[in-house]
Amino acid sequence: MEIAFDIDDVIMQSRLLLSDHMKKDYGVDAFNFPKFEIEINGLTKDDVYNYVNQVLYDYHDEIEPCKNIIEKIQELYEFRFYNPIHFITARPEDKFRDITEAWFNRYFGKSIKYEIEFRPFDKKVDLIKERCIDVFVEDRLFNAKSIAPAVSAVFLVNYPWNLNKETPWNIIRVESTVEAIDKFMGAESTNTAKIDF
Repeated sequence: MEIAFDIDDVIMQSRLLLSDHMKKDYGVDAFNFPKFEIEINGLTKDDVYNYVNQVLYDYHDEIEPCKNIIEKIQELYEFRFYNPIHFITARPEDKFRDITEAWFNRYFGKSIKYEIEFRPFDKKVDLIKERCIDVFVEDRLFNAKSIAPAVSAVFLVNYPWNLNKETPWNIIRVESTVEAIDKFMGAESTNTAKIDF
């Protein structure tokens, strides 16, 4: 089975960094915001989108990896017999490619082979089908629901912006990406090619 990962809040703790700046600038707790799309009084959706991207761009070096994810991705890489790990992000490629690759290089260096692909939200599913991905790890419920029909399973990492919402049968809620990887490796090591729901 092939597994792939979203990046923001699956590999990188992007929303925590963003929340620190939003609290300072607008008094908004982005991390505990109950929806994926953050709203700020007095700003349009486009203004918020541009603000989010600018903060993530300007302070990208300060984004920390999710807890224990670096070691777990390295473990997965070895478990998968050193096949490249796939990361698929909806970040705007023209603005974020260089700094995203620099972040991955800083934390992974040459310890693993990986591929980072950039696609808008509405094009992720097409790429997942092209790459024959069986399992995807995501934090955005809308994306998880869009991806679910194209894969065997989607692991949805629990965050305030995706809780208390109904999920299809093949979306598996997990507390962390580390837990998702453990479940994936458990299914692979038993040769069941099936993930328990």
